[in-house]
Amino acid sequence: MYRNSNYSFQEPKQKEIDFQAVDRLLEYTKQTHQNSQRQIQQPDYDEKEKYRNVRPNSLTQRISLYESNQQQSRRERLSFQDIDFCKIVMFLMATEIERLREQLEENLNQEQIRKNFEGMQSSINQWRLKFERKEEECDQLREELMNLKQINKENYEKNAQVLYLQIEKLNNEIQEALINSKQKQDEINSLIQQLQQKKSQLDQSDITIKQLKNEVQNLQNKHDIKYDQFIDELNNEIENLQQNYRKLYNDYQQYKQNQSQMYEQQTQVPYSRIQSQQQYILQENQEINMLNLMIQQLQNENAKLKDDLFKQSRRTETWCC
Repeated sequence: MYRNSNYSFQEPKQKEIDFQAVDRLLEYTKQTHQNSQRQIQQPDYDEKEKYRNVRPNSLTQRISLYESNQQQSRRERLSFQDIDFCKIVMFLMATEIERLREQLEENLNQEQIRKNFEGMQSSINQWRLKFERKEEECDQLREELMNLKQINKENYEKNAQVLYLQIEKLNNEIQEALINSKQKQDEINSLIQQLQQKKSQLDQSDITIKQLKNEVQNLQNKHDIKYDQFIDELNNEIENLQQNYRKLYNDYQQYKQNQSQMYEQQTQVPYSRIQSQQQYILQENQEINMLNLMIQQLQNENAKLKDDLFKQSRRTETWCC
């Protein structure tokens, strides 16, 4: 996961030799040899001071400065072979110095890189520690998440079971409701049929009631006429009977009075005549009683007829309503 902290740096590549500088150096040695052979005049003092104060910036400048400073003293004492040998040694020393300088610079750069790498490594270690802590936190969160998932799964299963039972219950209720609605619909249809039948019966009853009402009205009209005639006849008969009863009662009183007078006048009347008179009186009394019974019966019949007519009129009014 992480890189190895024991990182091995690669050695820097060696720079290639500048052969153009070497060619210029050889050309310079040739010119110097030719000048030494021709015994070139020494430069004036100002030129010496100029070369003496110049600070070398490159290998050729350093060689030229050294050559200018040491040319006069060595030209008379050294031969060409010595000068050439010294120049070659100087060149090799200069190249070695340049190489060492470059190597030092590279070592410095490498040291800086190493320091930077150590800083990066320390920061990486810090980040690794942070990552390990974060990983532990992630493990804890993962474990909590798994626990929550398990709890949610159990709750989901419980809720799913409860919902399934509720759905089954609702389905059963819906089926029962459909069956009940079907039964209710059948009952409603039957009630509608019954209502239609009742309506037809009511229509028929209305027609019948109208017919009966007309018939009752006709019968009532006819019956009122007959009843009035019958009542008048009964009243006439009752009146006649009452008159006959009064007449008989008066005759009876008159007879009793006459009989009492006759009894007073004729105290010696035969017993048989008295019995006959008594029988006659009894017969008259019986007839009177019979007449009274007839009158009572007629009165009862009259009251009964009145009650029947009253009830019939009330029933007719109820039918009409």
